[in-house]
Amino acid sequence: MVRLKNRYILFDILYPQEIDDFSRSKALVAMHKSTSSQVNPQTILIALRNSLKQNFGDHIAGIAGSTAQTKYFSNKTSTGIIRCPRDSFRYTCAALSLITHLEGQRILIRIVRISGTIRTCERYAVKKNKETLTLLHKDHNNVLDLVFGGNQKIPSFDTDNDDDE
Repeated sequence: MVRLKNRYILFDILYPQEIDDFSRSKALVAMHKSTSSQVNPQTILIALRNSLKQNFGDHIAGIAGSTAQTKYFSNKTSTGIIRCPRDSFRYTCAALSLITHLEGQRILIRIVRISGTIRTCERYAVKKNKETLTLLHKDHNNVLDLVFGGNQKIPSFDTDNDDDE
């Protein structure tokens, strides 16, 4: 008996926007926003199957799309994992990359990693998120301005400051 072999594709949904200042932290915050609640694993799978059919035809859509499955998707991080057959993972990656709109929004899907097990994809996603947070933490003042809107200073809560006397 032959075991069916799968590949797991870790992907990010990015939201390209035009920004004036192209610092790395501002670009990261602008492109990595949360996905709307209308987008769920099923809508991603439907968009993938439509992209397979539109770009590669009915035959490839039947081979690659029939057994593809969204195993994980987080709206907060816009990160997901898709399982697909090993024989057709290249078509699946290409079809994901060719998706340009999802639920009326302009998007860009970035393939982050391809793995033979879902556990490896999950570990890499955690590692990548830690690296991103570390990068944003280095320049956290600009990021706070972007997230909370404004150039206001955050008040200090030092108890040693005796300015009232």
